[in-house]
Amino acid sequence: MGLLISVIVLNFLLTWFWVKVLSKQGVKSVEVGNQIIIPKEGLKFVNIDGKVVGAIVTDENGGSFISYNNQGKVVNRIGSIKSGGILEIYNNEGMQVGGILAGEHGEGVMLIRNKSDKMSLAIGSNENGDAILNISNSQGNPVACITTDENGGSVVFLNNQGKCVSRVGANEAGGILSILNKQGQPIGAMAAGEYGVMLSIHNNQGELVGFMVADENSGSLSIFNNQGESIWSVPS
Repeated sequence: MGLLISVIVLNFLLTWFWVKVLSKQGVKSVEVGNQIIIPKEGLKFVNIDGKVVGAIVTDENGGSFISYNNQGKVVNRIGSIKSGGILEIYNNEGMQVGGILAGEHGEGVMLIRNKSDKMSLAIGSNENGDAILNISNSQGNPVACITTDENGGSVVFLNNQGKCVSRVGANEAGGILSILNKQGQPIGAMAAGEYGVMLSIHNNQGELVGFMVADENSGSLSIFNNQGESIWSVPS
């Protein structure tokens, strides 16, 4: 008898919720009792003061739930995008400051933006599964990138014009350091070789003008002109 009364009360409450709340928002019922159709303009949730504090919306990618603060500004959104799911975080002014989403290669991506809506940090991976960390300045321009590859890890630094000016990383023999000018032309490099260190020096056009390397027995040094022709070497 008690179970029957509970079922009757539950049906009454569901009917009341439908009549008083959902039907006023244009929500249509369907034959399956645990489903509702979200209207095109979305389904909004309000507090006791009549302010919108949440909403369910739909688009071509699926559905999303949006939360609002007491000033009516969006503070977060969780939903779906073309590549998968997404979580967006906003400050009290409604500016997006962070997010986590599924990337186009099936990887996870995390984005951090500053209060001026400029990208500050991006973490993800490429199509090969290697990790990538991009760091940007206050204007949103990338200035550093940390990546992984088959040899290990590397760090690339860029100037304010977006040109790579130096790289520190790993190669098959050990480590490598590359220096470039502000135009992005290589002007020097030092790397671990099979028998020791290798050092190369380039002019502003990227042409090799000096090369020093350790070999199996000792070492060698070569000097070249601007046309790449050897003009002096030790041993000769």
